[in-house]
Amino acid sequence: MKQTQVFVSLVMMVSFLITSCKAESIEPTPHIVGTAAAMAETIVAVQLTNIDEAVTETSTPTPKPTFTATPSLTFALPTLFPTQQANSGQSETETCLLAHMISETIPDNTEVEQGEFFEKTWVLQNTGSCTWTEQYSIVFSHGTRMGAPERVNFPGSVAPGESFTLKIPMIAPALAGEQTSFWYLESADGQHFGTRTSGVFWVRLGISRKIIIPKG
Repeated sequence: MKQTQVFVSLVMMVSFLITSCKAESIEPTPHIVGTAAAMAETIVAVQLTNIDEAVTETSTPTPKPTFTATPSLTFALPTLFPTQQANSGQSETETCLLAHMISETIPDNTEVEQGEFFEKTWVLQNTGSCTWTEQYSIVFSHGTRMGAPERVNFPGSVAPGESFTLKIPMIAPALAGEQTSFWYLESADGQHFGTRTSGVFWVRLGISRKIIIPKG
């Protein structure tokens, strides 16, 4: 914009010089007039060149920056929990020693008096693949034995699918409060087993103090 104003001012000055020359002499000197005209042409040519360069510089497009896409990172999530391998199969002993409890007497938390005699029974089913013999037994594990024998043998042979009744004579302990007796089954070769759910059997009683009313 400033270059354009300068160009206009120079043109006006040249015009003024030419006018002045005409005023001083009706017949201007050819040399002066030619010189002034040449100066005007030179100034105009320089200004046009400057304008062209300015336009060229302005119109030249600024190259846009090139962005290189950054490849996205891929993360492998850790396995929070390991996959368990499927069981290929049970051993012959595991498939043989399977029991299911059908029913029982003296349910949990039954109230009995101190020293009271009772008989605990379990009705069991052989859900295994082999026959149980009289050498199988139910054995005391831990807790309060309640006056029972440490081991009671099966009453006879029990084929797969058959059921039988185990009976254990017991006496309520002298200690009042809750008392529990735990038992498990044992094979002829000493393998321990039980039901699928608990693996053991138990007797849980609430022992109450025996009230003795004095005679007389």
